[in-house]
Amino acid sequence: MKAIVVSSCAILLFSVLFCASAHCEPIGAEGLVDRFYEATEVQRNEIRGLCIGEDIIAGGIISNVEDSSFFNTNDNVRENYFMVKTLVQNTASGNPYEAVFFCKDVNAVKGLNKGERIEKYGRLLKIVDRGLWIYLWIEVE
Repeated sequence: MKAIVVSSCAILLFSVLFCASAHCEPIGAEGLVDRFYEATEVQRNEIRGLCIGEDIIAGGIISNVEDSSFFNTNDNVRENYFMVKTLVQNTASGNPYEAVFFCKDVNAVKGLNKGERIEKYGRLLKIVDRGLWIYLWIEVE
């Protein structure tokens, strides 16, 4: 029983500290990916709950820019986006991930070229684990 209380307190403290630091500055993509790789499924769900919707900074080398659209079930409206995919890259710890940026404005993506290195700041939409690597979906302006 004592171990459960201690574990619960540690998780609560980690959550409070993580929330407090997340609101001060944007989340770094590499740190998030490393924490996500090391986490259990329960901890991953907690990380998603804390980080989805928060500001994040990520970068990479552009592999493609595509026209994409989603159906928003909340409004029953189709939303058009331009998806900027990056090549798979590794964190300093060796964990592979890919940053995928979603832009609504075509002018924001017109000048982007394959092979170009970019770094973007935006809102984290989703963290997807596909087994081989992690995808970070980020909405940028």
